[in-house]
Amino acid sequence: MEQYTLVFMKKGEKWNAAQPGFLDTLKPHGAFVQQMIVQGKIAIAGHFPFKNPGDLHGVAIFRVGGDETTKLVQDDPTVKAGLLKPEIHPWITGKGVLAPGLAVQQ
Repeated sequence: MEQYTLVFMKKGEKWNAAQPGFLDTLKPHGAFVQQMIVQGKIAIAGHFPFKNPGDLHGVAIFRVGGDETTKLVQDDPTVKAGLLKPEIHPWITGKGVLAPGLAVQQ
């Protein structure tokens, strides 16, 4: 078993998809996620279609512990701007299901 950190990206206080230029405000988020993947911090990430009416807009599985994940997501431009709000959870899955994560701490 390996431990990861699961992050649900939820609608932040300043989320307004109807605002002109809104999609442009999300572009730095994509660059941030790509940087985290290149650095080996994120195993996988993706977003839900904007048409979904709920508060959940994306999910990321980090390959680092909860404390480091918390610090990293605070640097996400969309979190800083109040567009997205992270909900962070420890998560365990079978070894080899994803790129290597942290050893399970008993």
